[in-house]
Amino acid sequence: RYPERLSGGVVFFPFPKPITQRERCLQWIKQCGRLHSQLNVSNITKHKYVCSKAPHSPLCLRPLWTGSVLIKAGLSTSLMEGFVESSPYVEKVKVFEQYFTSQIHLYDKDEIERQGSVLVDYQGLMGNKDVCKALPDLAIQLREQPETTLNCLGLAIHQVLTVDLERHAAVLQTEGLPGGTTPIINIPHISARLYNYEPLTALRMLRASAFGRLVCVRGTVVRVSNIRPVCTRLAFTCSGCTHTQTLTLPHGKFTTPTKCVQTDCRSRSFIPNRTSPLTLTVDWQTIKVQELIGGEQREAGRIPRTVECHLTSDLCDSAVPGDTVTITGTVRVNQEDGSRGKKDKCMFLLYIEANSVSNSKGQKVKEAEGGDSSGGERSSGIEFSLKELYAIQEIHSQPDLLKLIVHSLCPTIYGHLLVKAGLSLALFGGSQKHADDKNRIPIRGDPHILVVGDPGLGKSQMLQAVCNVAPRGIYVCGNTTSTTGLTVTLSREAGSGDYALEAGALVLADQGLCCIDEFDKLGQQQQALLEAMEQQTISLAKAGLVCSLPARTSVIAAANPTGGHYNRAKTVSENLKMGSALLSRFDVVFLLLDRS
Repeated sequence: RYPERLSGGVVFFPFPKPITQRERCLQWIKQCGRLHSQLNVSNITKHKYVCSKAPHSPLCLRPLWTGSVLIKAGLSTSLMEGFVESSPYVEKVKVFEQYFTSQIHLYDKDEIERQGSVLVDYQGLMGNKDVCKALPDLAIQLREQPETTLNCLGLAIHQVLTVDLERHAAVLQTEGLPGGTTPIINIPHISARLYNYEPLTALRMLRASAFGRLVCVRGTVVRVSNIRPVCTRLAFTCSGCTHTQTLTLPHGKFTTPTKCVQTDCRSRSFIPNRTSPLTLTVDWQTIKVQELIGGEQREAGRIPRTVECHLTSDLCDSAVPGDTVTITGTVRVNQEDGSRGKKDKCMFLLYIEANSVSNSKGQKVKEAEGGDSSGGERSSGIEFSLKELYAIQEIHSQPDLLKLIVHSLCPTIYGHLLVKAGLSLALFGGSQKHADDKNRIPIRGDPHILVVGDPGLGKSQMLQAVCNVAPRGIYVCGNTTSTTGLTVTLSREAGSGDYALEAGALVLADQGLCCIDEFDKLGQQQQALLEAMEQQTISLAKAGLVCSLPARTSVIAAANPTGGHYNRAKTVSENLKMGSALLSRFDVVFLLLDRS
C-alpha cells in the first residue's frame, strides 16, 4: 500500500531477478492501466521515458504481488524489506495517518503542497491517546531512529492529502469534466517538521554519544552562509550500454556506481547526468549557532560553545544573524577540513542536520515568508508558568509599582534612584512610530542612555544588572572591542571560499539591550555606532557584498571623564572628547559626581 515514490513522481516496484527489464515494464504498465498508446518497442527499454511518464500518486498503483517493496516517497533505501501488512513501518504509517486525518482541519493543504513540508507539534503528537496506545515507545523511536520515524510522518500526511484529493477528483468526475479529461494527482515529497521537541539539550552535551540522535538546541545565530544547491540524488549514464541509473548521495557526498545494473554490461565508466529528471537538487545553507550569553546552561570561565547546523529546502533563509532560534535536528559527523593525512582521517566534527527551525520572533520554519520583517511588532517569545503569572499579577497590584521596580534593580548599589529609573524605563522600551507610513519618517522606540561619572560610583554594576535582567542583553567593554566586534564581520568560508556574515554585539542584541562599558575608550570605533543608534540598521559593503542587518537595540553606555574626574567648567562633550553627532544620539545623559 505504501510504495516508494521518489520526488519526481517515480514509483518503483522491484520484481524478482529472473524478470528482465522489458517484462518488468510490461507488467508495470499493465498494472497501471495507462500509457498503452505511448508504449512501443523503441521506448519500452528506456527507463527514463517510462519514469518521466509515470503517474504521480502512490495510490494509482495497486500491486497484485507480495514481492519486496520500497516504502515511501523519499525514504532512504535502507528501509527496504518485505511488504507485509505486519511490517512495523506500515503499522506506524497507519497510526500517523489516523492522527493526521483527525487533525487535517488544522492544516493549510495548499501551504503544505507549496512548501513541501508540514509542521508537527511534538507535544500534540505525544498527547494523543490513540498514538500513545498504538506506539508506546514513540518517544524512544524519535530519539534513536529519527530518520525513519520522520519519514513515516511525511508519508502519512502524503497519504492523507492524496486521499483527500482523490475524493475531490471523484466529485469532479461525477459532475463531468469537459472533454472527458481525467484529473492528475501530483503531490510533491512532503517532509515532517517537528517542533516543541523536548528535552532541550545544552551545546556542551553534544558529544560522541549523541551521534545519530534527535536533539533540540537553542542559541543565537552568529553566522549565516550563502544558499547553494546540493545534489541528493544523481542520475548516471553508462558509457557502455547508455543505460541510466540513479544513485543516492547521502549528505551531499559525491559517489559513483560500482557497476552497471544491466546483467550483460561490464562497463565501469559512468557519466553524471545533472539534467535528468531523476536528478534531485535541493537548496542548502549552513548557520553557526552560539549558546545564549548569560544563560543558565553556560559554564563560567569558558568561551561560548558553538555548533554548525545544516538547513535544506524550505528551511533556508529562516534565520539571520542575531536571531535566537530553537533547532530540532539529527546529530551528524563530518570529516574535519584540515585532516589531509592518513593519521588525521579519523578526526570528525559534529554538526546538526536541522529538521525544523523555530525563531524567537514567533515565526516557525518561515510560516510568513512574505511577511513584514522590519520589526514594527515586537515579540520576545518569552514563556512563563502559571505560578509566575500569579506572581506578575501580585506585583501589578502594588500601589507604587515604579518605586518597587526601581528599588529592585541592582539593590547592591545604594542610591542613584533617578539613574535606576531611567535604566528601568529603557528595559521596557517603547513602540516605533510611523513604521508603516511611507510618507513620514519613522521614529525609533528604543531609548539610548549615557551614564557619565567619576570612577567608583557603581556604573559598571548597574550596567551588568540591566544586562542580566533583560531577556536579550549583551555586555561589552570598550577598551577590548573592535569595530567589527560591534557591528558585523565578513569572513571567508574554508571549504567553498564564499563570504559569510558573523554578527557583532549590536546585531546579537537585536530587540534587546547592548551595554557598553568604558565608552570613552572606544576611540574611532564610536563612529560605527552612528547608523546603528539612529537608523537601527548596520549596512555593509565589502568584497562585492552589500547588505543591511537589523540592530533594533537600546544602547546603554557608561563613560569616565578624561583626566579622571569630571570638570564642571567644561561641557559633557569636552569632558568625554566625544563628537556632537554621537552625543546627540543619546536621549538621556546622567551625570554622577563624587562629592566626597
